[in-house]
Amino acid sequence: MTTFADDYAEISNLFARYCLTLDHQELDAWLDVFTPDGSFHSYGRQWTGPDELKNVMTYAPQGLHHGGPVVIEEITKDSARTRQNLYFVDRETGESRLTVYDDELRRVDGKWKIHMRLCRYLTSEGVSIRPARKK
Repeated sequence: MTTFADDYAEISNLFARYCLTLDHQELDAWLDVFTPDGSFHSYGRQWTGPDELKNVMTYAPQGLHHGGPVVIEEITKDSARTRQNLYFVDRETGESRLTVYDDELRRVDGKWKIHMRLCRYLTSEGVSIRPARKK
């Protein structure tokens, strides 16, 4: 039987892999952090399943994803809800974005995976589905 500490460690590592695989452009390894029907939501859009997820990240800006500590809002034997702040720095422009993720996780074959990841942006007006506009 796993403890909360075991689950927290595995979930924290899951989100660290999310960031590192994106930063190193290891898209197949990045896809492995999602359930087979996992989805990513950003800019008011949704991408679901490995083909759509890989396609959107192939064209997304590259850079550094620095994730903050994970907060587990709710956890059961095979599902969890989490929140995490993330600081992104674009590799080419140096511009940064402040984001917050709300996640639904599922335990698949004994491992935690992202089932749904909602990305929102912290702007001067508050939390938004789009990043702050450039001035």
